[in-house]
Amino acid sequence: MTSLSSSLYTAASFLCFAIIPKHVKVGLTLIPKAIEAIPATEEFTLAKAIIPATWHFVNGYLVTLGLLNYRWARSGGPTSTAEQWMVGANALAGALVGVRYYKAGLNIGLLVLWLAPSLSIAAGLL
Repeated sequence: MTSLSSSLYTAASFLCFAIIPKHVKVGLTLIPKAIEAIPATEEFTLAKAIIPATWHFVNGYLVTLGLLNYRWARSGGPTSTAEQWMVGANALAGALVGVRYYKAGLNIGLLVLWLAPSLSIAAGLL
């Protein structure tokens, strides 16, 4: 693996870890306020219950992606088909979710949704 590939995986890893404090802060400040604004009716009970859990679950997802990219920076990239599928699944999910973030003007999220997966793909192609 080239040092450029290793650097790209490392950058992707850094982006995953760097966004976590911001993601936690939003989850502890804005998400509860948004949930309070949702009517307390039976129709929205499930959504109100799972939104915070889902938001915080993404922090675990970011740690996992950060660790995988860090591992790939040290090991030479994804070596198994499963790992290659992980890169692809992350890129696809990031592309789809990123469109909504882009439309909402949440551009900082695009660092993890679009840039980090792009760096991983580019590193794998080198």
